[in-house]
Amino acid sequence: MKAGRGLLALLAALAAGAFAAPLAHAGSYDVLSCSIDGDAALTAKSDVSFNTKARITIHVPRHVRARGSVRFRGSLPGRPLPPRGVTLELQARQPGHGWRTVKTTRTRQGGAYSTRYRFNSAGGRFTFRMRLRPNDSYPYARGTSKARRVSVG
Repeated sequence: MKAGRGLLALLAALAAGAFAAPLAHAGSYDVLSCSIDGDAALTAKSDVSFNTKARITIHVPRHVRARGSVRFRGSLPGRPLPPRGVTLELQARQPGHGWRTVKTTRTRQGGAYSTRYRFNSAGGRFTFRMRLRPNDSYPYARGTSKARRVSVG
């Protein structure tokens, strides 16, 4: 089991050996299933991990003047959030090389973020996204926002 993940429930199996448990929408977690015989001896054990990707919203203007700056803003709606927030990476798509991190930012206590990016280019089209940097205190797997295109010039 991964460190930092808590025990959700302790279940007793029915006589036939079947059990059911509702799983909350609370991020990623591990499920440990054990079978114990009548003498309290462990007869079987199984681990299952559920990794839920973080959802990230992103808002940015579609157009900016040459050598101008834009403000990226959005939120991380998944709860619970760590008290110090979560680190997010602003990434730009670089043709032939994939996604490159160009800036990092942190969410505020409520899960919202805001960061500025200044363009050094006089013109062009650029594609951006936000990506969650993995964090043991936030129970979601790495996720990305939708990609957004910004035209400069």
